[in-house]
Amino acid sequence: MAADFYHPKSSILAKYIEGLYFMQTDKKYPFQYYTFPNNYCILSLLNNVELNITDRLVEIKKSPHKNQISSLTFQYREPLNVVYLEPVEELTIYFKPNGINFFFKNIEDFYNKKSMLNFNPFPDFKNLFFKVFEIFDQDIKIEYIEDQLLHLFSIR
Repeated sequence: MAADFYHPKSSILAKYIEGLYFMQTDKKYPFQYYTFPNNYCILSLLNNVELNITDRLVEIKKSPHKNQISSLTFQYREPLNVVYLEPVEELTIYFKPNGINFFFKNIEDFYNKKSMLNFNPFPDFKNLFFKVFEIFDQDIKIEYIEDQLLHLFSIR
């Protein structure tokens, strides 16, 4: 997989989050992988992408238009084939089972939705979290995301 996986540096976050990754843009594309049913709740932030989702296939490519997609993936029952057609900006956070419940007040609202493509738990969510794509230094990106998550944890 063309991603660098990081475990949380914060001991508080490590209780609830398995890790996070940023897609690498310097790897060979297209590439694909299968993700299998699991107990994680997966939050993905995709910057300026187009998604094509059919049955159990997810195709991801750059969008000619600016857009921000925040998706929440959970409780899928069959393997998903994820295909990256070209490099994209993506941050994915793997919450441990029930871990996401400690960060967002109204998470049950999102568990009841049929679409996984519009996770926006509070009005400023996208504004705060998509700023990570404006940061170029990987260590500062990770620190920024951890700071945002710790803030959410403290106000929950």
